[in-house]
Amino acid sequence: MTADGIVVHRDCYTSHTQALRLYILGLVDGLPSPIRQECPLVVLRAYVDDTNKGNEPVFALGGLVAPVEKWLLFSDAWDAKLREHRSIAYFKASEAAGLSGQFWGWSAAERDRKVAELIPIINDCAISYLGCAVVKEDWHDVFHGKMAKTMDTPVYFSYMRIITILLGAMYYRADLSGVAEFIFDEENQTIYREILNFWLEAKKEYPRRFRKRMGNDPVMRDDKKVVPLQAADMIAWTLGKLSSPPPYPDFAISVAEQLSIGGIGEVWDKSNLGVFSAGVSAHNANNLFEYETGKQRSVRLKELLGPRE
Repeated sequence: MTADGIVVHRDCYTSHTQALRLYILGLVDGLPSPIRQECPLVVLRAYVDDTNKGNEPVFALGGLVAPVEKWLLFSDAWDAKLREHRSIAYFKASEAAGLSGQFWGWSAAERDRKVAELIPIINDCAISYLGCAVVKEDWHDVFHGKMAKTMDTPVYFSYMRIITILLGAMYYRADLSGVAEFIFDEENQTIYREILNFWLEAKKEYPRRFRKRMGNDPVMRDDKKVVPLQAADMIAWTLGKLSSPPPYPDFAISVAEQLSIGGIGEVWDKSNLGVFSAGVSAHNANNLFEYETGKQRSVRLKELLGPRE
């Protein structure tokens, strides 16, 4: 029994952590052991506002990169730390910031101590954070009503950019060898299918130095079961808050100050979004700029990827 009265059976805990290990290994099943052990495994989580009404000024996608072996260590350590007094079932940054959900009834000091125990696990295991933040008003001004329906959103754009900047970094950085595997938090199925289509097209069209670093197709998973996604949530939430206009929340500043890993990231405003738009037009990528109805989009995705599961 833990200090807060929650009963934790050792056998149940062992079987839970073992299940996490097997699950992560299964994501790179089929790769030779030397490659699998050092394979960069990327977890990505989108940040949205707590009310889900789209009121936040910035859309942010954040994630973490670590070899599979490091994620195995991370998952055991993170899960164990969640269970320690004062225990929580999962970590979600917006709940921590608002002292709601898993943090309901906690004091700010108790919350801060818990988070201060979790962040070193990220620092010890992750090679790098990844981030892409888009100012939503600027996106609307540059692109709204001009792009293909699903692509007319910073969500798709951010996933595309995260994938691209990581593949580019892997070409230059020795600590990012092997092939990249991507795990996304569970997302809208249509958005996921657009991202999958981008991935498949990139495997055909990108330069070979990028293509040879692309592993299996990206997958979506539940962050309650794949705990590295909970750490990605911390990155995404913090990036979203610190990329928004000040004043910045004290909790976001505190998290950022405790994270010691380096990062690869971008912030997109009207200026560089305009440059991107002009570049796409110059390369005649007109499929991005042909607006479509929801029905047309469904037909296109069905033709490309087959019916939805």
